[in-house]
Amino acid sequence: RGLTRRAQQGDASAQYNLGCHYDYGRMGLPLDQVEARRLYQLAAEQGHARAAANLGCSHRDGEGGPVDLSQAAHWFKVATDLGHTQACTNLGIAYMRGDGVPQSRMEAIRYLTRAANAGDELAARQLMRMGVQP
Repeated sequence: RGLTRRAQQGDASAQYNLGCHYDYGRMGLPLDQVEARRLYQLAAEQGHARAAANLGCSHRDGEGGPVDLSQAAHWFKVATDLGHTQACTNLGIAYMRGDGVPQSRMEAIRYLTRAANAGDELAARQLMRMGVQP
């Protein structure tokens, strides 16, 4: 109840946490990815990095609404700019595939290298598949 109240009052961390509970149907809440996406959006718009990353995944995977790869890339970029390493990897992969952004090997390498240097193993593996040393 306290978490819901804080989320309704605009607390970005509470919105993110409540969104996670709806996203996975935890803490006695029903699985409701539409509500999770809405809460992630509210928190992400306030600069919450993990909410922006989760919102990107929601748009990429079609959880809680339609697939929208350009919105996914947008929110991965927001989260990346806020220091979220996995979002940086996801943005690199989006550039590699041209998912919601113009396909660009150079941009893919830039973001994947940044994520690999921050310790993300998926980014390092993806770079090696591309023939690039992390």
